[in-house]
Amino acid sequence: GGAGAMSLTMYTGHVLMKTPEIWPADVPSAFPIHVAVVVGVGALFRIVGRKGPMEWLVSWMSAMTTDFVRVLMENTAPTRSGPR
Repeated sequence: GGAGAMSLTMYTGHVLMKTPEIWPADVPSAFPIHVAVVVGVGALFRIVGRKGPMEWLVSWMSAMTTDFVRVLMENTAPTRSGPR
């Protein structure tokens, strides 16, 4: 649970935290802060029972693609005529 259930969000957040414009200089003393943020955000999402934002986005895109392909296949399936 927690951060492990939202690894894509955590990885994206980590990359953003490594960006100098968003987070202070990359120094070894920043590591505990990174860990605390990851664990804290993961725990918060776990407590409220939500998916991570990136996981939600991937899940939503997958569902939309599935629906699109299903409709496309239904509309292009050959129809049978005559007796079987």
